[in-house]
Amino acid sequence: MPLKKGTSQKTISRNIRELQDTGDFTRPQAAAIAFKTARRSGAKSTRPVVPGPVRNSLNRLMKKGK
Repeated sequence: MPLKKGTSQKTISRNIRELQDTGDFTRPQAAAIAFKTARRSGAKSTRPVVPGPVRNSLNRLMKKGK
């Protein structure tokens, strides 16, 4: 199951979907792998996908100053 090399949003989304369809990876894991593949292909900068509950808890911790 080789992933497609490329930096477009369509290619990254296709790679995430392909990794999830195998059933071996969760969405955050699949996104990390897909973004890593895109970076290796020459992507300048991509924003990581952070699920809502994780993002909310991180924001809460940052507001508390921890």
